[in-house]
Amino acid sequence: MLATVAAISGISLLIMLGYSMISPVLPSYALSFGVDLVGAGIAVSAYSAARMFLDLPIGLLSTGIDRRKIMSAGLLMLAAGNIMCWAAPSYWILIAGRLAAGAGSVLYLVNAIALLAEISPENRGSILGGYTSTFLIGGIIGPFIGGIVADIWGLGAPFLIFGLLMLPATGLVMFTGEPGITRHEIVKISRLLDRGFITACIVAGLLFAARIGVRAFLAPLYGAHILNMNWVEIGLALSGLGLANAISAWPAGLLSDKIGRRPLIATGLIGIAVFSVLIPLSTDRTEFYILLTALGFVYGLTSPIPALVADNAPTKDLRAPIGLYRMMTDAGGMGGPVLLGVIAGSSRALGPQVFIAVSLIAASSLVLLLSTGEGKV
Repeated sequence: MLATVAAISGISLLIMLGYSMISPVLPSYALSFGVDLVGAGIAVSAYSAARMFLDLPIGLLSTGIDRRKIMSAGLLMLAAGNIMCWAAPSYWILIAGRLAAGAGSVLYLVNAIALLAEISPENRGSILGGYTSTFLIGGIIGPFIGGIVADIWGLGAPFLIFGLLMLPATGLVMFTGEPGITRHEIVKISRLLDRGFITACIVAGLLFAARIGVRAFLAPLYGAHILNMNWVEIGLALSGLGLANAISAWPAGLLSDKIGRRPLIATGLIGIAVFSVLIPLSTDRTEFYILLTALGFVYGLTSPIPALVADNAPTKDLRAPIGLYRMMTDAGGMGGPVLLGVIAGSSRALGPQVFIAVSLIAASSLVLLLSTGEGKV
């Protein structure tokens, strides 16, 4: 089990490193093609849009197929999509690359998360929390590196490096040794229609809408266009967010095995609602850094959310339930930036209304969370 956990965590670290490298520049890179904030939001959301439509089908159809082949194919597609973004001559080629990268990430993540959840029923919170912390190590150093790379070689360069990082990641798949092929029955969609499970998935979707809406969209734009920060400074701010996230994620997962998932997730959602609405009040870099670091810490408190979903899953083979969970989180990741872009309008002023919207999304997730049980495990 340890080799499998280590390999999956290593692969996910490389994915998050690449993903975080492009996060400081992606909205502005999209704007460089002459689109407005809605167009930039679509560029951010395209990755999640592809995943949203494929998460559940991949979860349903991959049962009985060797996970390693599926995960390897996904990582190679993730590489190709990001290289396409780097070479994009137009906005729509950029969108196509984002969609391809999102599709590739589905093939890997649905199988990887399901595998970890299946091999750790007794200590699922700590295993998934530890996985999340490792995943987020890439989120600590990625934005800072991406900012430096963009400052030296241009806004497209982080996409190229992201694509190249997926090649060694593909090699690590061979170490994910258990189980390769599972013999569970094909799961019917009707079996997933469990109230507690569906509610937990919706909670996760709203949570991701709030998180990605700030981390991948509003924060980089606010730093660049309101505070006039350069790419290295924006990357440093997002690295601080990632560090705080990683610091709190694993202890939160471990603690959730003892006191339950909901108290920690609820505390994190309250923190997201509060700190998000304070961002437009920051008038200098120091205040911005402090607020993003605080947001990162409360993000980490929500790390038990995949364990909560798995606990409420109505089937033994977790690939289909995890597929639906990922579909809901990607729906949030797709809808959040687009919704916030529409609220902001064509202006780049990023008024307080967009940050209030984030707080309302987090509050909605909290209300639903309080009606969710701790699950069957």
